[in-house]
Amino acid sequence: MKPTNEIHTRLTSMNSLSYSIISFGIFYGIKQAAFFYKLFEYLLPNEYLRVIPALFFGYFISRAMLNIAVNISSNKEWVITSIALFDFLVLCVITDVLHQESVIDITNLLIFCAFVTYLGYWLNQVFVEKAKEKQQKANNAQNLAAIKQNIASCSTHLASVEQTLATKKQELKNIEQTISEKACPYCDAVFPSKKSRDAHKGRCTHKK
Repeated sequence: MKPTNEIHTRLTSMNSLSYSIISFGIFYGIKQAAFFYKLFEYLLPNEYLRVIPALFFGYFISRAMLNIAVNISSNKEWVITSIALFDFLVLCVITDVLHQESVIDITNLLIFCAFVTYLGYWLNQVFVEKAKEKQQKANNAQNLAAIKQNIASCSTHLASVEQTLATKKQELKNIEQTISEKACPYCDAVFPSKKSRDAHKGRCTHKK
């Protein structure tokens, strides 16, 4: 028997949720197709001719609803509620609630329509939250990768600057050493060569 946390992880994973939303999307498309099949009854009396546009509109509406639910912003969640209300009305039309004669049949159908709508509403809600959470994690990962890349670039630049600074320090030391070798130890005058400096040292007026 699998541990409880592993089962919970698998049930709440994005893959499991994706399968659920795909299954619901197929059911939603069939439901919309059935709705349009009844709706087109007055326009297309032929049952076979009604199937093609009903399937087309069912597929189109189900994809559109899913895209709207996934891409809806957090401050417009009322759209998902409106979709759920429309979904409830569609189910009422498909099950032909208004033409039922028995109160029990009407009640049962209304409960069924409300339950299916409620299930789809919360499935959409959870899927949207999971999708946005995954997208946020992906964005955070990209931002972190960009930050790490910038840090690596800055480190490389800093190492280059340090190398340049070390080179300049060494050049400065060499210059100081050269000046020291060509400068008169008595008057600190700098000469073009050691030979000229040595020639000057013998007659330097600052020599004690």
